[in-house]
Amino acid sequence: ISATAAFKDGRTVKSVSFLIDENPTPVVAVFHMGGARDSVWLKSNFRVDRQSDVRAIVEASDGKLYMVSQLIKFAGGQSSCSAPPAGDPAEIAANMGKMNLSELPGAEKVSSATARARVDLNHPNHTGMVMDQITLLYTPMKMVSEVTVRQGEAEIFRAEGSIALSQNPMIEFDYNRNGADTAVVTMKDTDGGSWTKTFPLGPKS
Repeated sequence: ISATAAFKDGRTVKSVSFLIDENPTPVVAVFHMGGARDSVWLKSNFRVDRQSDVRAIVEASDGKLYMVSQLIKFAGGQSSCSAPPAGDPAEIAANMGKMNLSELPGAEKVSSATARARVDLNHPNHTGMVMDQITLLYTPMKMVSEVTVRQGEAEIFRAEGSIALSQNPMIEFDYNRNGADTAVVTMKDTDGGSWTKTFPLGPKS
């Protein structure tokens, strides 16, 4: 699910919220934008429990809210919020916290000062709604609660997560280059886990 927001009247984008009406937790992610950005592009993978309206709500710097919505149809099968994670549990645990950041092509068509990047995060993002078919117990919730991306010391965004983030979530975003040659990504979860990694930007990336 992606959203593009832009103001041409001097206002900037304060936050972008994604909602999926029919999910157990309708607010699936809130992105608090750093800097004075008059335009923002965001994209991520979310769990969708069933056919639902999906909404993006943009908060402007003056506090006004703007919303767009689109109906998406559920493809069938098990509801994604109660679907078990894919992969071997031991391997999932061993890889938790690993992350990668890569720059994406395309932003230079808009502005030479704008770049696009993708951050990939390793985390099962347990919803708390998955039953173990052997023990008949539910796997405790263990979700990504926050993801922060900084360009040097300047914050690009701080995202609040939910159980609707996909397993091993990814986030694609654009940002205005400020001359920093590194980006710092921090991920936190509801069990108190915290992981931070620094990545090169520009020609070194």
